Amino acid sequence: IINDILDFSKIESGNMAMEETAFSPRTLIESVAELLGHRCFEKGIDIATYAHPRLAGQILADEGRVRQVLLNLAGNAVKFTDTGGVRITATPDADSTFIRFEVADTGIGISDDALPKIFQEFTQADSTFARRYGGTGLGLAICRRFARGFGGDVTFEYSDGTKGTCFRVTLPLIQAT
Repeated sequence: IINDILDFSKIESGNMAMEETAFSPRTLIESVAELLGHRCFEKGIDIATYAHPRLAGQILADEGRVRQVLLNLAGNAVKFTDTGGVRITATPDADSTFIRFEVADTGIGISDDALPKIFQEFTQADSTFARRYGGTGLGLAICRRFARGFGGDVTFEYSDGTKGTCFRVTLPLIQAT
């Protein structure tokens, strides 16, 4: 919670420096899945990863911040999934201009009523979720701000009344040389 508030404060003040490092998208998503593996095991749900073969090399971005975004989205997916599982993928777009990370789950989904609030700071989509699942209401707001700071965005796909959500983080794809 404290780290979320500190990150939010840095973003708000314009003091969040982005670093550019070379890293493997495949290794990154596998490490996020590994960090969450124990929680998935305890809940009896699956976690899987997939990286497109065109992403076999390294890319340039702020690896720590991208990891933080994926860990937040995947952590939420695990938190809100009681059966089924979570999938984390990395794929390039058709002309390899952008990389798209997806975190999809078979969890409780998002209601239409929650849509206007989903990326607002200090807001939970549903107040009953805050009591049951916890959280600050900052995670998605921070994820979106980071992604936009990289020149990308965070979007999501859902179907009201059905299970599951898919969050997409789209970032410029810069191949490391």
